Amino acid sequence: MTEGFSALSPSTRALVNVPVKPGEDVSAAAIIHDNAGNILLQLREDLPKVAFGGYWGLFGGRVEAGETPLIGLARELQEELSAEPAVAPDLFSTIAWNGGGIGDVVRTRHYFLVPINPLRLSEFELGEGADIAIAAAAEVPHTYNVMPHDHLALSMFWGSVYSSP
Repeated sequence: MTEGFSALSPSTRALVNVPVKPGEDVSAAAIIHDNAGNILLQLREDLPKVAFGGYWGLFGGRVEAGETPLIGLARELQEELSAEPAVAPDLFSTIAWNGGGIGDVVRTRHYFLVPINPLRLSEFELGEGADIAIAAAAEVPHTYNVMPHDHLALSMFWGSVYSSP
């Protein structure tokens, strides 16, 4: 499942090849983007069992115990988009935060860059979530209510806090 991920940098390989231990709350997300900086977003189902239901976010999800973040990302992209990146993703950033009132656990989310040119919705099959969209930086703060941690990662990706006027 990770054959397409062979061109990782040494630092990325070291981080993403550490298997998740039982009880750790680790997720992996893909910043699927084109050369113009547009990104692919997923509308999360608005269900009680879905964290941040009704929010937009990046594709990816929880890394299961025994999986590495990279293997978890590959599995999630297959489940959510029936796709595997044609180009090896590279680690962009890692964000960790305390449960913030929703559990006394540290949550860690690894963000990977997945370049795709051109980015066309017709090339994806939505397997999970309520909707899919291609979004530009200028559209996001006015059109899409993005999960806070993905909002931060996208701000770094676009090089600014995109919700500022």
